[in-house]
Amino acid sequence: MDLPEQMRVRLSRAGEGPSVCYGDVWCSDGQFSAIAEQLDTALMAGGVGAGSPVGVYMRNRPGPVAALAVLLASRRPLIVLNPLMPDASVGEDVSSLRPAAVVADPADWGRTSVKSAVAEVGALGLQVDFTADNPVQVIVEAVPSVDHTAVDDDVAILMPTSGTTGPPKRIPLRHQEIENALRGAQEHYMNGSAREGSVRGAGVQICALPPTNISGLWALITALSGGGRILLQDKFEPEGWAQAVAQYHPRSASLPPAALRMILDAEIDPELLASIKAVWVGAAPVGPDLAHAFEKAYGCPVLQSYGATEFTGGITGWSLRDWRLWKDTKRGSVGRTHPGVEISVIDSETGEVLAPGQPGILQVRSAQAAGGNGHWVRTNDLGSVDEDGFVWIHGRADDVINRGGFKVFPSEIEDCLEAHPQVREAVAFGIPDERLGQVPVAMVVVADEVDPVDLISWVKSRLPAFKAPVTVRITDSIPRNSAMKILRGEVRQEFESTAAQAK
Repeated sequence: MDLPEQMRVRLSRAGEGPSVCYGDVWCSDGQFSAIAEQLDTALMAGGVGAGSPVGVYMRNRPGPVAALAVLLASRRPLIVLNPLMPDASVGEDVSSLRPAAVVADPADWGRTSVKSAVAEVGALGLQVDFTADNPVQVIVEAVPSVDHTAVDDDVAILMPTSGTTGPPKRIPLRHQEIENALRGAQEHYMNGSAREGSVRGAGVQICALPPTNISGLWALITALSGGGRILLQDKFEPEGWAQAVAQYHPRSASLPPAALRMILDAEIDPELLASIKAVWVGAAPVGPDLAHAFEKAYGCPVLQSYGATEFTGGITGWSLRDWRLWKDTKRGSVGRTHPGVEISVIDSETGEVLAPGQPGILQVRSAQAAGGNGHWVRTNDLGSVDEDGFVWIHGRADDVINRGGFKVFPSEIEDCLEAHPQVREAVAFGIPDERLGQVPVAMVVVADEVDPVDLISWVKSRLPAFKAPVTVRITDSIPRNSAMKILRGEVRQEFESTAAQAK
């Protein structure tokens, strides 16, 4: 069954069974299907058929989720639009990408720049509001005979990257790539499951990560294809998320590392999370001390994974079977590759494939890689693959600090600082130095008063001296994007600003 067929099966469900919940109100299977059909009919009436790109301001709300299902089912390419942009610029992607139609929640149609941008490009503007008597309404009439962006027939989604190191790029994800990714994840994580015939995405899925990020959108696609009930939350908030876990008893969760820290800081009662048997963590590296603290508090393993928008989500991860066999010897790894994914390590200069255990640049070959076509895709990530196939990530190649010829991985410094009892978070990076070329520095968030000089001494007592930061500055918080990924450029700017003020 291909991806459009899976979505059509989901949209054919009828009856009073719960389908999608937002704000404690459940929409039934029949209601969800009926509103999705109204949306499809409105698109057809506006001349927006298969192959016509549709922009959706993606929120964790029933309307955008219905639009996601309809577009995948009907082979209309989805352009993911970000509603979290400021009012002044929230319509810019519509103006530049020129979709044939735009679907949005009432919260976004109330923003002047959205409506004006849709009218400017002559697109059809549709509002989907599950609480209204007329759930699907035309907000902006389409202008006939206007040229809109052409998208290849096999593209399912134009997905923005996270934009943590620069402006977001649009990655075309094709139907078959998504299908391969779904199939690989099902086989990798559910093979050997304690529940015979378990389907990834079944049961109640708590979706709290922003669907403008591949992790959040992937959670929705997995739930829709797996037939799960979808509980939508506007954002991750530890108390509300924990209460949902206590009420609906999911057996697993997928969260970014920052969410683990938020749960620990909020001192969430372990009884609320008793149903959770494993937490898969991606989007950013997980410090060993954070993982250990969470496991100790909540009694479930923290399983790291690795992926990217360019690879249609995750490509490696820990299965529970691997965890039982290897947890004591492979801790810190991001697990093994999903079926259908190959990873090798090459020398950054010669391109030569390196032996198991040797660090270098990771390259990926997979049918789920965007536009990979069976070719090796070189990443910007440094890592290694051991003799048992476990993958280890050492950081990004452009983040490595070259201190007088000695290579320093920021993650080493960050993990060491975060092992200090007073340090909650740390971000390390290099700054120019006349004598050595670069030297490491760090910004940290602390739980209690601590002298930065003592933190430098702490690192020197645990790592070679050349890896110790020459300066540590304390900050109130680490800037992150909506998916809780660290915005390293903003961290660097804050460090430089503080340094300038100190002169």
